[in-house]
Amino acid sequence: PQDKIESLIKKYAAELNAKLDLGLKDGSLIKTGGYMYQKSQSKDNPRPDPKPQINPDSIERIENDFSFNYSQAVFKGAQTHGFKTLSEALVNLSEAVLQTQTTGSAESATGARHYFYLYFADIDTLAHDYGPSSPQVTAQIENFLWTFEHHFLNRVAGKAGKTLLMMVADHGQVDTPPEDTYFLNLKHPDIVKSFKLSRSGAPIVPAGSPRDMFLYVKPHLLDAVQAMLRTALAGRAEVYTTQSLIAQGIFGNDISQRFLDRVGNLVILSQPGQSVWWYEKERFENELRGYHGGLDRAEMETPLILFDLG
Repeated sequence: PQDKIESLIKKYAAELNAKLDLGLKDGSLIKTGGYMYQKSQSKDNPRPDPKPQINPDSIERIENDFSFNYSQAVFKGAQTHGFKTLSEALVNLSEAVLQTQTTGSAESATGARHYFYLYFADIDTLAHDYGPSSPQVTAQIENFLWTFEHHFLNRVAGKAGKTLLMMVADHGQVDTPPEDTYFLNLKHPDIVKSFKLSRSGAPIVPAGSPRDMFLYVKPHLLDAVQAMLRTALAGRAEVYTTQSLIAQGIFGNDISQRFLDRVGNLVILSQPGQSVWWYEKERFENELRGYHGGLDRAEMETPLILFDLG
């Protein structure tokens, strides 16, 4: 459960603070250069092709297999380092951090500040596969925290000058038993008749995920479909028009035209522990036991842990 995970993290942070006498001091980080660490591709960890084309003049490509435009954007201008294991990544990261403290180094001589970023995906992956409340996820969190302490924190704590460590997740998750999935087109097969058509004349299938399902409904049928789904999904999900969520600020304050051109006009947001999705064999199925994307606290809020490493 979310409170168990939060309790585990708080307990660990308190133990570290007592053991290493860590304290947060005022400071800032300026991104004038960065080092991004991402898990490397291997036979056991394939990533979809095609691989992106990255400008070698803007990124020192030591080893990376970033397969998404998002990664290309956020890593632009950074040195990228792949890794095969978490312990390898943390040892390499600790050495890179300590290198910036070396007297006479180019970085120290110029007074440049550095930003290091490491992304570890295995906790998220297992939470999807087994559910965030599973013993497998708890074990992975404990393993990560132990490895982090022994192969990074113990190496750099008290030696890294004015360095602030920030540990955070990009989202949480909720347990979603796949056997309880409400497959919209199986329960309401005629709903497809209300969908907008693509250029080829085929209905536009839903987008999103079982926690946030976006429908592309013909404008003149929008109110009727919303009313029908609110009744059918009562106690299981809330049904909103996209425009009402925009008005509430759910998508932020800066709404681009590209977003409006792509997003559906009706949104199904499942209640905690629930999932609503579309079924087409080998195309739209649901086998995962953990998801995020809805508005439940457990999937929206994450802890932020700060350590002064100096």
